[in-house]
Formats: sequence, structure tokens, C-alpha cells
Amino acid sequence: FDKQINCIHVDETWWGAMEPELKAPWKLSAARRTRTHQSYPIFYYCHVVVTTAIYVIFLMPNETDTGPWELLMMKILVFGGSIFGVLFYTLCSKINPGYIHADRVSLIDKNHPVVKTCPTCQIPKLLRSKHCRYCNVCVERFDHHCPFTDNCVAKKNTHFFLVFNLLHTLHLSTIAYYSYWATLVAWRDRPVLDGAETNWGTLGVTFYLVWVVLWVVVCATFVGTIGWKVQRGVTTNEAANHKRYKYVNMKPFRSIFDKGDPWLNILTAFNLLPEETNPIKLHQANQREMEV
Repeated sequence: FDKQINCIHVDETWWGAMEPELKAPWKLSAARRTRTHQSYPIFYYCHVVVTTAIYVIFLMPNETDTGPWELLMMKILVFGGSIFGVLFYTLCSKINPGYIHADRVSLIDKNHPVVKTCPTCQIPKLLRSKHCRYCNVCVERFDHHCPFTDNCVAKKNTHFFLVFNLLHTLHLSTIAYYSYWATLVAWRDRPVLDGAETNWGTLGVTFYLVWVVLWVVVCATFVGTIGWKVQRGVTTNEAANHKRYKYVNMKPFRSIFDKGDPWLNILTAFNLLPEETNPIKLHQANQREMEV
């Protein structure tokens, strides 16, 4: 809090939205110290490198197997999807998702009857915010804490999370498609059980295909479920805990933050349209509408 009681400030600049690790990598933020999934990003980077390397070295077709344009498109999806997928994953992992510290919230009267206070942070709560037990801080428009990125998915990185999963799905789907045909050829020419001997190459290609397909299913599930909620104007936290939030109505399933158009909800989720979450301002706006 500032010296003025209940007066706190929002830093909406891109620099203010960035984690201290990107500003000064040698410093560890207080929020990061409480996290328990810091090895997961390393796993992701190794997963992308190893999965792509195995495909390129052993399974990627050449111009004799496919046409030149198909080969070019395949390389764009594989290499472009992996490179830009890693980029958006890093942004999702490192960008401040919307931490609400005492000096990063809009002006709110803490004593107003419609304002709730976070029992842990002891600061006014914005609507759609939630205190993350892993990051130990309140987060604006909280969706969920993702252990895979070791970060919350919230207001300032939901779009990065969706794009990252979409790119990773395209990347792995392309690998799975061409690996499927390579696996069929391997089973036709070199069966796993060739007489008394086991063909470990064919067995390895089969396990590789199963591994990639499983990841396609995981990433596509994230894109589908969170994308569906985004276009309905709700978060994962609101959908799972709808009984706690009066502004979420499950019958029919909608929120007061639903703008009535899926594209407008998507633009809001991507922070291209404004969204009012100050409980006092929303309360005053509702009162004016009732008076009219």
C-alpha cells in the first residue's frame, strides 16, 4: 500500500508484466521461491529436442517419398512449430501472469461492502482473481496453475498458453502422421517378431509413435477445453468453483463477463479488449442500470 490508505497502483507496461528472471536472470523472485515444479520446463525443452531429433534423423521422409511442396509444408510445421512453440512456452513460463501485489492493483476502497479481502495477502481482491498456493500471491483473472510451465495461467499469459499448445499440437500431429506411415512400412518389411529374433528398430518406432500420439492428445485437450471456456467468457477456476462465484451461472452456463460473442470473448482473453474487474465500479455500473 501507498501512504494513502487503500490506494494501490497498477503497472500495465510490458516491462512491468515481465518476471524479474527476464529483467535480471541472476535474481530469484519471491514468488518463484515457493514453487515446486521448476524441473518441468527442463523436461519440456528436452522433450522437444529429443522428439524432433529422432524424427529428423530416423523417420523424416525425403523428396522421393513425398512431393517437394508437401515436404516443404512438413518441414515448416515440424521446425516452425517446434521453434515458435518453445518461444511461446518460454513466454508463458516467464511472463508475469498478473500478480496482484499491493502496489499493482487499481484504486480500491478496502472498506467498501462489495470488496473482499484476500485472507493471505490482506489486499483487496479483484473479481476473477484468486490466491495461488504455489506462487503464494493473488493472480488476476486466474485460470489455473500449470505445473508444466511452473507458472500460473492467468490474464497476461493465457494467450501465450493457448498459442503454445496449438503450435505444439500442430508440430506433434505432423510428426505423428509421417511416423504412422513409417511404422506401417517397418511392420511390413521388418516385423517385430521376425522368426526367433526381435526387431528392436520396429519396436522402437512403434513406441515412439505411441509416445507422440499421447502428447498430441494431451495438448489438443488443453487447446479444446480452455479454448471452449475462453470463447464462453469463463476461466477454468470459475468453471470448477462456480458455486463460489455469484457472477457465474451454470444454468445456462454463462458469466457476467461473457460479452455475448465468442470472438469478443477471445479478444478479451487476448487482452485486446478492456475488461472491468474492479468490484466497486461494477457495483456502481449495475446500480446505474437498475435506476435507468
